[in-house]
Amino acid sequence: MKTQLKVIALSVLVATSVHAKESEDMYFGLGAVQTKFGGEGSLTEDGITSSGVVNYKNNNYKVIFGKRLNKNFAVEGSYTNYSSDEVGMSSKSAANGAALEAAMAALRDTAGFKSRIGLTGTTLTGTGTTNAKITSFSTFSGRSISLSGLYYFAQSDSFEPFVKLGVSAWNMKGEFSAFQYDNAGVLTEITGATDFSDKTNSTDVMYGVGVDGKINDTIKYRVDFERTKVDDSNIDNIGISMLYSF
Repeated sequence: MKTQLKVIALSVLVATSVHAKESEDMYFGLGAVQTKFGGEGSLTEDGITSSGVVNYKNNNYKVIFGKRLNKNFAVEGSYTNYSSDEVGMSSKSAANGAALEAAMAALRDTAGFKSRIGLTGTTLTGTGTTNAKITSFSTFSGRSISLSGLYYFAQSDSFEPFVKLGVSAWNMKGEFSAFQYDNAGVLTEITGATDFSDKTNSTDVMYGVGVDGKINDTIKYRVDFERTKVDDSNIDNIGISMLYSF
């Protein structure tokens, strides 16, 4: 009986030690990042020239949860919040206000188009070169959820540099002020124009580099840079995080 009890006690001790070792491979982190994305472009279609500028640069927070698989590899998930920021403007133009109205009226879904940009029930006016351009200002916010693999190399007792590769599912919401007539920068109200919003989302490749620094056996700090490749633009995050192993 005593022998059986010793065996059971030894088994429990071994199992507890193994569980503790496995738990040490899990980690949780909180970080601050500076996020940058944007660009500018112009497109003329159906007699309407649409152009826009986005220049988002803001400080945000990040939550990390991961598991160290072995000395060289880890798998990690993260959530990043993109706080609201006034980032740019968008405009539409034609020869003049009346020409812009005529071009909208010629669209297959005039009502739907005007509704999407806050111009339901409006009639744009202007002859010669008057009111040839209308302008709206934008604010963007959003979030992303990422899953990536990390490869650690050239490790020392104090530092562990790494590279990462994964995917990021992100979404953004743009909130736009009511369009106004824009005559060489002089803005005037368009009667009936209202604020409007738009949403966009995608899942794209994400990659980055960084280094983990050891503070003690359970706490590390991280400095890293990561980039999500979005069509012809990028979402860039550079930041610092604190990681806790448990």
